[in-house]
Amino acid sequence: MKRIGLLFLLCLCPLIIIACNQKNNDDVVAEIEYHKEGNVIKITQRDTVNQILNILESAQKNKKVIDVGKTDEKIVVNYSSNDIKIFDLYIDFDKSVGMVVMESDSNYAYELSSQSIKDLKTILKGT
Repeated sequence: MKRIGLLFLLCLCPLIIIACNQKNNDDVVAEIEYHKEGNVIKITQRDTVNQILNILESAQKNKKVIDVGKTDEKIVVNYSSNDIKIFDLYIDFDKSVGMVVMESDSNYAYELSSQSIKDLKTILKGT
């Protein structure tokens, strides 16, 4: 009888975990994608936008932006610091999609929402 109860609980646990995870999905508008492992870890927009805006603002202040290529459709920023070895930002305005690739071997990338792209356009306007 104990085995049946234990087996029932083991079957129920994954469903509880999935239900708890589904509850927070409304807040998720950005993803961090780990290419090597093939896992996708979701984070909130506020975290993503703040992290990237802080990096770009400090890069401009400290003159650490080493290259900015800008056209009507795309912005490419190469950024280098002690914390992040290589920082490449690709923004495609037509598709309202941005991709930030950190580390030269492309370990992970941030996919940005259209609102964060507008914020980044404002910051990079003067560069």
